[in-house]
Amino acid sequence: NFGDGSPPVNGDPNPTHIFATSGDFNVTLISQSTDGCSDTITKMIHVDSLPTITNTILRQRICNNGNTNITLISTVSNTLYTWTTTVSSPNISGYSANPLIPASFINQTLTNSGNTLDSVIYHFTPHSDQCAGPVVDFVVTVCPVPRLLTSPLLKSICDSLNTNIVLTSNLDSTRFTWTCTANLGNNLSGYSNYTTLPGTLNISQVIYNSGYNTDTLHYHITGNAYGCDGPVYDYRVIVLPLPDLSTVPLNKSLCSQSFTNVLLTSNVDGTVFTWTCTPSGPGITGWANNLVPSVFLNQQLFNSTTMPGTVTYHITPHAN
Repeated sequence: NFGDGSPPVNGDPNPTHIFATSGDFNVTLISQSTDGCSDTITKMIHVDSLPTITNTILRQRICNNGNTNITLISTVSNTLYTWTTTVSSPNISGYSANPLIPASFINQTLTNSGNTLDSVIYHFTPHSDQCAGPVVDFVVTVCPVPRLLTSPLLKSICDSLNTNIVLTSNLDSTRFTWTCTANLGNNLSGYSNYTTLPGTLNISQVIYNSGYNTDTLHYHITGNAYGCDGPVYDYRVIVLPLPDLSTVPLNKSLCSQSFTNVLLTSNVDGTVFTWTCTPSGPGITGWANNLVPSVFLNQQLFNSTTMPGTVTYHITPHAN
């Protein structure tokens, strides 16, 4: 008699029994000889509960270099766990199995060196006292790192032009955010931060340089995919100032057969100049258009008439 209400077993020299519940049971064994002699022994048997993992969610997604931080729940208090592991790709590292020493908490830092979602499957076995429950699989998906592949991380534009930066990534789902800083302070304008997700694949901003010096705008760009941020990249946009003509005054008088002798200057270093000409009449000669950049306008002009005439030089500055 097994003491749990189940029918007794008769005639079996090696009786076995599976208890449906845990608890303490008085098991009675009666032995009888062929001569009619009998003896009885009763022993209390303690049956431990079989631990079972009861987590309703058996999967999670973490970012690269994230911690698993897995907390398991069981039907039996103080249950500990051992586990083995399998992975979907050799790109996953940081995991390890623990098949021998039961533990209460699983926290491993996992790394995904690839460009796809890959997983570690933990095969958990619950342990309570001397009892081991059924194995349960827990899947940890590790997201890859979204990286900026745009190269080089540098471009030059003139004042008042669009940045037109195309952002590319190792992951199709990557979108980008950025913040901005300028080197020289207030000379640059037109740029703005973009910190709203889902982001974009293009930085399209018209940048203005109000100064006379070359300035640099830094875009601090962060990729995001699967809810995970990648490293911050520094993309530099060199914004060139528009060259000007600073020579004053913009007129002079001279006699016929004299040279113009005009030194062309600019507030922007390195500026050179080209020009076209418009004379006031056919009697004014000696002028010539010049498409070869120069800083010196020196032409000998002639007036074959009896009246003053002019040559208007249409001067275009060029720099950078």
